[in-house]
Amino acid sequence: MKKLLLVLFSMMSIASYSQNSKLWGGLEVGYGLNLSDKGDSYKISYGEDTKMTITSLRGILGYYVIPQLSIGAGIGFNSYTEPSLNAVPVCLDIRYHPLENRNFLLNGNIGYSLATSEKEFDSKVMTDISIGYKVSNIGKFSLVPAIGYNFINYSINSPFENEKKLSQSRHSLFIKVGLIY
Repeated sequence: MKKLLLVLFSMMSIASYSQNSKLWGGLEVGYGLNLSDKGDSYKISYGEDTKMTITSLRGILGYYVIPQLSIGAGIGFNSYTEPSLNAVPVCLDIRYHPLENRNFLLNGNIGYSLATSEKEFDSKVMTDISIGYKVSNIGKFSLVPAIGYNFINYSINSPFENEKKLSQSRHSLFIKVGLIY
């Protein structure tokens, strides 16, 4: 956890001291409710009425290629419940401002988890899309709430001896708040 916080702090420092106005950084905190968990392990271990959640923290460093389009990278921490899974995803971050008013943005991330909390989990792909709006400026900082959709795919060791891995996928709706500078 200390290493993750050090990486996030380093990314924020690089962006805040940059003389280039096209370079930006941010920290996002999110919370969401899983819509579904598909896969054989879920049906074996949990009932259909289980309420699962996702909590996330992500640091992002991006560069505006053109005034409407930013491409960047992010690293973070996602925590999923029931079954408990903590993941450290690294992702490509794309932000697009479709309107003249640059407060409105569309955001997409695609990535892969470097590590998970459980050795029986093998992470595959993680992605999310969101729609956000910059609501306020506080000096060089902007507050950007957003709503979106998250998808993660992973494998888990099978409880049965004749099967090696069970493929799982989670679909979640989330809200997040970003502090962008």
